[in-house]
Amino acid sequence: MPEKSFRIVAVEDDTNITGILNEFAAASDISFHSFSGLDTICIEDLHAADLIFLDLQLDHHDGIDVILALDQNKVKTPIILCSGMDINVINASKDLLTEHGLTCFGQLQKPFSYEQFLEAINAIEGGQSRNVKPSVPTTQRSLSNQDITNALERHWFTAHYQPQIDPVSGKITGVECLARLNHPERGLFNPFEFIQRIKELGLMDIFTKQIIQVGLKELCTAPLPKGTMFSFNLDAFSINTRFLVWLLDCLIEYAIPPNNICLEITELSALEINSEVKSILTKLRIRGFSLSLDDFGTGFSTIQELNELPFNEVKIDRSFVTSMLTKDSSEAIVRSTIDLAKRLSYRVVAEGAETSEQVIMLKQFGCHDIQGFYYCKPKSIEQFILFCENQAKGIKAS
Repeated sequence: MPEKSFRIVAVEDDTNITGILNEFAAASDISFHSFSGLDTICIEDLHAADLIFLDLQLDHHDGIDVILALDQNKVKTPIILCSGMDINVINASKDLLTEHGLTCFGQLQKPFSYEQFLEAINAIEGGQSRNVKPSVPTTQRSLSNQDITNALERHWFTAHYQPQIDPVSGKITGVECLARLNHPERGLFNPFEFIQRIKELGLMDIFTKQIIQVGLKELCTAPLPKGTMFSFNLDAFSINTRFLVWLLDCLIEYAIPPNNICLEITELSALEINSEVKSILTKLRIRGFSLSLDDFGTGFSTIQELNELPFNEVKIDRSFVTSMLTKDSSEAIVRSTIDLAKRLSYRVVAEGAETSEQVIMLKQFGCHDIQGFYYCKPKSIEQFILFCENQAKGIKAS
C-alpha cells in the first residue's frame, strides 16, 4: 500500500468512482482530491500529485481535453486511465499520452470493483507498470546541410546489419542493411537524424547507391547460409531505369545474384503508381529481385499496392508487433497479414520483436522470418560476422 505521503488527484464525475477513491483514501490515510472536469482543475495540485486518476468520460469535456491541458501545462504526473468504452478507445488514449510525453501507469475498465482498483495501485508500488517511451528521442542532435554533403563526399555513411531469423530452426534467413552516419568528431547518427535532410537536399539517389555498395561489399564476405536474402531500403522516388542498370552492374562486380537481393520499398504512397513505376518494378522481379512492401499496414503501405504492384514480400510494421500482446486490434492485424501473405505465396517478415512472448505468438501465427532485438540488435560488419559465426556454432547471442 502507498505510504501516507502518497498523493492522488482524480479527474472524474462518476459517483461510483468517487466512492471507491474515498474508501481507498480513508483506508490508507493518503492525500486525495477530486476534480469534476477540466474547468475545475487546479494545475498546481496536478503538478504536486504522485498519481492522476483520469476518467475519459466527463460531462462537459472528455479525457483527451484533459490530456492536452496536462501537456500544455507541462504536468508530468503519471496517469491511470479509466473508461467504460471499449479497449481500443483506452489504447488509443494511452497512445496519445505517450505522444504528448505523459506517463500511463495502467488502465481500468468501468465499472470496476474496489479490489480491481487496489490491484492497479499495488501494481504501481510493485514496479509492475511500464512507461512506454516514444520510439524517437525528443532531443535530437542537429546535422547541417554541410554535414550531409561532407558525409556523402567523404564516405562517412556506413552500414549496420540486423538478421532475419527463422524461429523454428534458429537459422539466419535474411539480413537488412541499415544506414548510419559515422561523423569523425560527433559520433554515430541514426537514420531519423539524417534521412529527411537528405530528401530535402535531393540527394537520396546518391545516398542509396552508397549504402548499397557498402552493404554488398561487406556482406559478400560474411559467413552466411546459402540463399540468405540481403535487404536494402529503396525510396519510391529512386525507382527508375538508371537505378536498375546501375544495380545490375553493381551485382556483377560483387558476384551476387539478383535473387539474393530484396528491395524494401518505402514512401510508396507518396508516389503516383503509373505505368513507368509498374514497368521498373516488374523488370526488377523478372531479373530475380525480391520486392518488399515495407511497414505494411501503416500510412505508407496498403493492400492497394499489394494488388497493383509485383511484390513478393510483406514486412509487418514494428508498431503492430510490439503492441500485439496488449492490443486485440494489433494482434488481429498481425495474424491477418501473415495469413494474407501465405495465401499470396509471399514471404512475410515481422520486425520489432523484442520479447520471447512476441516471438512465440508470431510462431503460433506461422511467421517464419522474424527481425528484432530479441535475436540481435543492428551491428557493425565486424560484430555481425561474429554473430554469424556464433550462430553457425549454435552459440546464443548475448
